[in-house]
This record gives sequence, C-alpha cells and structure tokens, in this order.
Amino acid sequence: MTDLHPSLAQTQRFFFHNSSQDLGENIFAVKNATLYTPEAESSIIPGMTRDSVIALAQDIGYEVVEKLMTKEELLNADEAFVTGTAARIAPILEVDNVVIGKGKRGEVTGVLQGKFFDMVNAKEDRYMGWLEPVYG
Repeated sequence: MTDLHPSLAQTQRFFFHNSSQDLGENIFAVKNATLYTPEAESSIIPGMTRDSVIALAQDIGYEVVEKLMTKEELLNADEAFVTGTAARIAPILEVDNVVIGKGKRGEVTGVLQGKFFDMVNAKEDRYMGWLEPVYG
C-alpha cells in the first residue's frame, strides 16, 4: 500500500487510474523549485485551495507548470504536497516505500504553508479580498 500523509491513505489511485485527485485533495510535486500540478482540464476537481496556492506560489516567484504527472515524476520530486479544504497544504513524505526528497516537509512547501496561513489569518493585506468574514 501507499504510505503518505495520514489523510491520503488511498491516493495511490491518483496514478493507477490516470486521475489527479483523490479524497478531495489536489497534488503538487516540486522539482528544482518549480511546482508541477495536473492541469485543471484533467480529471481533477478544481479546488479553491489549489487555485490559491498557485497564485501564492506565483506571487512569491515560483514557476508553476500545469501538466499531467507520472508516478515516476512524483517519486523523483524534491518534495511533494497536497492541497484541499481539510488538508490545506500537507506534505507527502513517502509513496510506496519510496521517500520523497529528504523525507520531511520541503523548503518550498514550508514557504507556501507560511504564506497560506498568513493569508487565511488575515495577516496579508494583499489577499484581504480573498477572505469572507463569518459571523455567528
């Protein structure tokens, strides 16, 4: 079976059925500080978190390439992570007993997590228009 972040127990279907999303999360691989994620026109369900991460990454200066990925590309990535409403940004450390990168959260993932949490916690004026106050 696939050993991933605990919330990704069945993400193996991502590869074996030419799908690019499972369990409501979208996948990203990072190679040489470039982010790769399946294009929105593939079989993914476009997610708001995915779109936000793409925009944040580009604002920081990372290149984002949307293309179909193979399992081998993920296994050879420097780091990988998933995005989703529940996962937010969660690193993938291992797939099929193959350690991704250094087997821990990568630098790009950490930078994006920090920027994302600053945004959702209204610490980034630039992204205030992305937020909707909830009262109750």
